[in-house]
Amino acid sequence: MKRNCKLCLLLLVMFYLCPLIFSQELLEELGQETTIPEKIEEASSSEVTEFRIRSVKFLIKGHTKERILIEKAQVRIGTTFDSEEDLESFIANIKQRLLNERVLQSAEVECWIEASSENVQEVDLIISVEDSWNIIGLPYFKYDTNEGLLLSIRGRDYNFLGSMQALVLNIDYAMDAEGKQSYGGYTSFGVPFQLLRNDAGLNASQTLKIHADEMPITSISNLSFWYRYKIDGLYFIFEAAQGLQFNPDEILDDVDPFLLRSSLSLSTSIATGITIPRLGDISYFPSLSFYQLWRPDAVVRSDRQGPRMVFSHGLSFGQIDWIANMRRGLSATISNTNTYNMQFNDFILDIDGTLCYSATLGGKIGMNGRLSGFYSFTSSAREDLGSSMRGIRNSRLYGISALFLNLEMPIKLFDFPTHIFIKKNWFDFELQFSPFVDLGYVEGVAGNVAATYPLWYSGGIEFFVYPLRMRTFIVRASLGFDLDAVIQNGSFTHPSPRDSASPYELFFGLGLFL
Repeated sequence: MKRNCKLCLLLLVMFYLCPLIFSQELLEELGQETTIPEKIEEASSSEVTEFRIRSVKFLIKGHTKERILIEKAQVRIGTTFDSEEDLESFIANIKQRLLNERVLQSAEVECWIEASSENVQEVDLIISVEDSWNIIGLPYFKYDTNEGLLLSIRGRDYNFLGSMQALVLNIDYAMDAEGKQSYGGYTSFGVPFQLLRNDAGLNASQTLKIHADEMPITSISNLSFWYRYKIDGLYFIFEAAQGLQFNPDEILDDVDPFLLRSSLSLSTSIATGITIPRLGDISYFPSLSFYQLWRPDAVVRSDRQGPRMVFSHGLSFGQIDWIANMRRGLSATISNTNTYNMQFNDFILDIDGTLCYSATLGGKIGMNGRLSGFYSFTSSAREDLGSSMRGIRNSRLYGISALFLNLEMPIKLFDFPTHIFIKKNWFDFELQFSPFVDLGYVEGVAGNVAATYPLWYSGGIEFFVYPLRMRTFIVRASLGFDLDAVIQNGSFTHPSPRDSASPYELFFGLGLFL
């Protein structure tokens, strides 16, 4: 046990030191001051005591809603600054926060300053944004050694109704890793609106699977309403949801022909007043929710019975910024989740933590790292922990505590200029290559291989495709190996000596792992 603790401590030290050495240029960039754009009127500054935002104007090329941009930019009329340096930093942060929303192609901020009679500099901001190409319809192929083959026709609007939320529409054919086939689809969307001068919205989703064998149809529907209200400077979000489920576990003999899932929740985010230099404020985010699985005509299966109360809270800080198609920054979250079954008097108490770090040198080479883990005080096991490591099949690992370190180094290979051939940049893209290493420690439960072998390590390569005109659309191809199995067998394909599982994992689809 001491050896394992020392190893985990060593991994943690490596996680902190390697990126800092690698990103010395990043630290220098962070220390540089930004400059307010030149469109600033000179003002007599000798008696100025503060700068105050007088107006904010948005110039939008696209259909993104202005109130959504205001929320994402975190800009408010009347905000004051004690110095020009603070104002400069605020303007730079506005632009970066908007660019982090990949539904936008570009964002620019212009600043005009005018002296007032109150020894205050009045600031007028003009924010110009252009939408990215967010509406996509195309055939889609995905292969994952954990889930099998997926052939799909997919439609996406990543900026549905100008809300910066996605409309998802899938029509699927799937064959899982065991050869079982199914047909179906999935759709989800959200509709934000104003209610009594406050933000509100409706979210809906529907999953449908028709199995090729005798298994009953799987259908999961959900409809929710949320409302945000300000009390004493704090925004509280209330949400009510109702779901209807048929055979959600995808089994042959579910004793519940259907289920209803009802839930209520209340959450907020509170500024602690503690600021970490270069990383921003620490926020506290508590939430309280109640949910129950039930049927009006009968009692549900025993493991589904009982109303549950969930109280979760945590701390977070930091921000990861997109710099072209690389990332830069640090963010961290630690949270505690407490679930109480009021019928059986059962508790589940877990703590989770995540630390993410990204750095880039000139947008040509980067480094991304993530340290994540959890611990269950009530020994509640989690399944599919292999999903936290590339090269380890999801189902191989489950346990009551775990710690994972994921490292990758994306390298820009080239920009593919299709506009040279078709005179349009619709299909221009950037290609990146990335080697990766993943390390894990899992406290497994009896019957799982992790109970005997707690230490795991894997490695491999990935390719990323970043389309120029579709910033939300990222293609990833990944091939990872269980390095312990490869070293012991001297082969990339022979089963692992630990549990006879496949020593490799292949993924081709959308979205980043880190």
